[in-house]
Amino acid sequence: VVRAEMGSKEHNLVLFPLDYKTFKRAVENGTLTGEISSGTGNSVTLTGSKKQIDDFMKQRAAHMFDLNDTMVIERVGEIDK
Repeated sequence: VVRAEMGSKEHNLVLFPLDYKTFKRAVENGTLTGEISSGTGNSVTLTGSKKQIDDFMKQRAAHMFDLNDTMVIERVGEIDK
């Protein structure tokens, strides 16, 4: 799941990944059921029901993306029509 926005130029697409810390805190405080792994790549594995995860994501949609860690995809040529 990523948040996508058109960039400041017509040929840019900006992607925002999910914020790991949001899901880590939710598992730590019992809002979500899951497992937290740390090491070379921090990860959270959600093990709760689809409804539990959907409800969490709907309630916190505005706060679950890392706005400081973006990926910009830029079109470098014209698209054939």
